Amino acid sequence: MAESRRSYRSVVVGILIGLLVLAFAMWGVEDVFNPQSGNHVLKIGEEEVSSNEFRRLYEQELRFIAEEEGKTPTNEQAMARGIPQRVISQMLSRKTLEVDASDLGIGYNAKSARKDLSEMDVFKDPISGEFSAEQVDVIMARQYPPMTRRQFADDLVRRMRLEQTLPAITRGVEAPAKFADTFYNYINETRTVSVLTLNEKAVDAAPEPTDEQIQTYIDENINTFTLPEFRQISMIRLEPTDFVLIKDIDALGLASEEAARSAYNNIFITEQEFQDQYDIKIASENLATPATRSLSMYFAENEDTANTIAEKLKEGLSASEITTLLGLSEPTTYEDVEAAEIIDPAVAEVAFEMAENEIKTLEGGFGQWVAVQVTKVTEEFKPARETVESDIEREILNAKAQQQIYNKIDAVFDEIEDGRTLEEAAAAVGVPFTHMPFVNRFGATQDELTMRGSQRLPGIATDQELLRTIFTSNPGFEVDAFETSNGGQAIIRVDEIIEQTPKSFEASKTQATILWKDQYVENALEDLMQTVGDRVSGGESIEDVAADLGDGAEFKTYTLERLRGESEIGNQLWGALIEGEEGDVTRGQGPEKMTRQVAKLEKIVPNNKPIPEQEQSLIQDRLTAMIVEDILIAYQNAVHKDTPYNVNDARIEQILGVDRSEQ
Repeated sequence: MAESRRSYRSVVVGILIGLLVLAFAMWGVEDVFNPQSGNHVLKIGEEEVSSNEFRRLYEQELRFIAEEEGKTPTNEQAMARGIPQRVISQMLSRKTLEVDASDLGIGYNAKSARKDLSEMDVFKDPISGEFSAEQVDVIMARQYPPMTRRQFADDLVRRMRLEQTLPAITRGVEAPAKFADTFYNYINETRTVSVLTLNEKAVDAAPEPTDEQIQTYIDENINTFTLPEFRQISMIRLEPTDFVLIKDIDALGLASEEAARSAYNNIFITEQEFQDQYDIKIASENLATPATRSLSMYFAENEDTANTIAEKLKEGLSASEITTLLGLSEPTTYEDVEAAEIIDPAVAEVAFEMAENEIKTLEGGFGQWVAVQVTKVTEEFKPARETVESDIEREILNAKAQQQIYNKIDAVFDEIEDGRTLEEAAAAVGVPFTHMPFVNRFGATQDELTMRGSQRLPGIATDQELLRTIFTSNPGFEVDAFETSNGGQAIIRVDEIIEQTPKSFEASKTQATILWKDQYVENALEDLMQTVGDRVSGGESIEDVAADLGDGAEFKTYTLERLRGESEIGNQLWGALIEGEEGDVTRGQGPEKMTRQVAKLEKIVPNNKPIPEQEQSLIQDRLTAMIVEDILIAYQNAVHKDTPYNVNDARIEQILGVDRSEQ
């Protein structure tokens, strides 16, 4: 699905946009997150990107991640991974190019987009072959999130203008071949380093803190010791997993099918519906294997010659023997073909009635006599209905459940418009109504019970759309129906809010004491690391210093390579060592909590192997991409010098229901 959504996009444009996005990331899009007013999330010059567009692309990005990883990250997890920032970077990249394309007078417009859209095969009616607006609507509705025709056309305008703009910026760029040799030597040199790892045994244990020290620590880390905001809601939530396929009303103890149908979530499937879905599934998923034949056709001047050919075939003569004996041309052969692939329809009809190794003569559809020998018969295969029955039932159940959900939600709003409360509307329509306990932004109650639900019906803690809506809605009002993460629909009303409140000293003391002690040890290790670093810089060997420190220090030698990390060395330290000079002494955080490291770069060993021929062009392409990246950074700097931009991080936080200050 993800692939089909992007099928119209240019590969070249995609690569270049990706480079520009990377350029923004390196340049520092985070630096321009300044509080701004308004409903937009991004503004460059006079051009704005709306909250709705950001939400659509953000949700699309989450769906792609879910498809790859098997689960959707929470908004908090997404923020920690930089996903919203990545979406903003992508939007900023495109908007920058759009603004510059407008300044350059790039002429692709909505009229051109409509023309190109009408010529795309995917939007043509499968029967008439003509452009179908209805087909566009159907395909757009299946996108996640759904798109309108206008949104798709606008997207197409943007991308086609980019396709005309980007090549003008980077056309003709190519890294010199000599660069590949230099780069290959650079990435294949090795470095010998000595590393001293300090752990908590190297410093004194933390003392018991006083109440005053604990209170000071709490005050300095108040967010850690603050109870989160809790909200209590009322909710109507209808999920496809609520619905049940009814096969046997007797098993349910119901008197009649009519009684079973009275429940909002009971689904029945007719035989015709099942058969129709079976046929669709067979065709759309290519589950059936068509009937095919392998055969030889010998063309003859008359019936007698055709009969003679048939007799010789039955006697076991080969094709070459028959053609030589009778002075005929070589036979026409077909291997595993369908009837429509045989040029003579009369031969096709007869051949598909023949058995394997059967021989017949006939007057072909073009007035010429033919001897036909069928050498292989493959009959049509369709999987038995029972082998796909469960899949078909699930597909129909889901489709009917979706329709039933929309019908019930519409009925609820009809009741609300008539003056009924959410509770009264739910009772009138006959759908479940829930009055939830107070929950925080992670879907946990005040008793720290995380509402995960079950596999059949995931709880609100696993549904980011529910949580986002709960914590961005005003209290006392029914929220318009919205789609849940599981494909259902929900209506909520925030009934009461408990604001964030600091915990009492007694409630915080135990946790604060543990954290204070940890911080004490971390500070002691930091001081010891600086002292050890000064000793090594002063000429002492790391090995001798390690021996002085005893069990709290471990000495080890490593050989580092640029293209391979080292799990036993802290990331920051590794980066400094891989770029440093011989003799450099480096200090930094170790790979684990409560560890520090001091390292010395002992020796740099140059690469002495020639670049493999098969890698020459690959490295040259990579270097070309890096040069293009530098050009794009310069390009975006030039655009933003005349057209400044800003990102409305306050609006993004509101949309996601996440406070960045807590991250």
